[in-house]
Amino acid sequence: NISGIINMVKSAKAAKAAKAASDENAKDEISTDNVGDELIEEMAQVKPFHFYYKPEVAEIDDTGSIDSDPHIGIKAQDLESQPLLNSIVSENDNGLKEIDIKEMTLANSAAISALINKLKDLGVLDGNYR
Repeated sequence: NISGIINMVKSAKAAKAAKAASDENAKDEISTDNVGDELIEEMAQVKPFHFYYKPEVAEIDDTGSIDSDPHIGIKAQDLESQPLLNSIVSENDNGLKEIDIKEMTLANSAAISALINKLKDLGVLDGNYR
C-alpha cells in the first residue's frame, strides 16, 4: 500500500528532524542572565486548552497531525506574542500557524529547569528528590 510507505518515510524523516545539536561547543554567546525568569513569565502567558480540529482544516493539512480526536495543546498565536518563544511559530503554505515541536520541546525543558531552580532558590526543594 503506497500510502503506508509514504507514512513510514514521513515518520522516519520526522524522527531524524527531532534531533537538535545541544553541545556547548557548538554555541556562541551563552547567557543565563534572567532567561529562566523571563521564560517562566512568558510560558505563564500561554494557556493550555482542550480542542478538536475543524473538519475543513483536516482537508488541507499536509503534516499528518490533524485528525478528529480530542487534543490538549496551546495556540501558536499565544507563543507568537512572546519575545523568547515567537521564533517557534511559522506559517505554512495554507496560511495556518505551526509550532516547531523540536524547539517547543527545548523551550519546555528549559522552563522546567528554570522552575526547579526557582523552587530551590525559594527553599521549596531541598535537593532530596527521592
